[in-house]
Amino acid sequence: MNKSFKVYIGFAVVVLSVLLIFVCFYMSNPLVKKEKISMIEYILICYKSNYGGGNDIQSIGDYAYCKSESDPVLEKYAISLYEKSAKQGYAPSQYKMGALCLFKLNQEEKGIEWLNKAIAQNSNEARYLLGMYYITSNKDEEKGMELIKEADKNKFEKATKLYNRISFGIDNLKVEKELEKEKENILNKKDRQGYESVF
Repeated sequence: MNKSFKVYIGFAVVVLSVLLIFVCFYMSNPLVKKEKISMIEYILICYKSNYGGGNDIQSIGDYAYCKSESDPVLEKYAISLYEKSAKQGYAPSQYKMGALCLFKLNQEEKGIEWLNKAIAQNSNEARYLLGMYYITSNKDEEKGMELIKEADKNKFEKATKLYNRISFGIDNLKVEKELEKEKENILNKKDRQGYESVF
């Protein structure tokens, strides 16, 4: 066997090994198992989730979350994407992680921490949600009202409506109803905005 033939054989072995590893990852991805997405779509997802910005990663998370009805593995994958995006400093993902930690994962401290990070980036959604949470959980009604008032000042419509309804005295029942609506909206797996833009 000449030297160049050995080099070709070695190169072919490396290429086949890489392809085999890629196919294994492809077959084990929760989205592939659930949605039967194509190899091209999978490559796009890999690229976006590893090299994309927070917005790209969140849209893949939204797509996976939307498709994760009765599939805890896919749901876990979606939440891991939200967390990755949130760690990159993307405020909408920090808001989603905060909400999921509070209402789904039973991680109150982490949830409040994520919401505060989103608030630091001027997220009125996070102010509104954390404000309602503080009021209804009797953690700190004053701080809760302050957050809702701040979101109201920033012309966040939901906060303005709620603030006008409770500004003459906190009515926990009204706040609880609004929080329940918000919670339902966050945990809803159908018709999530933005997930269509993944591909």
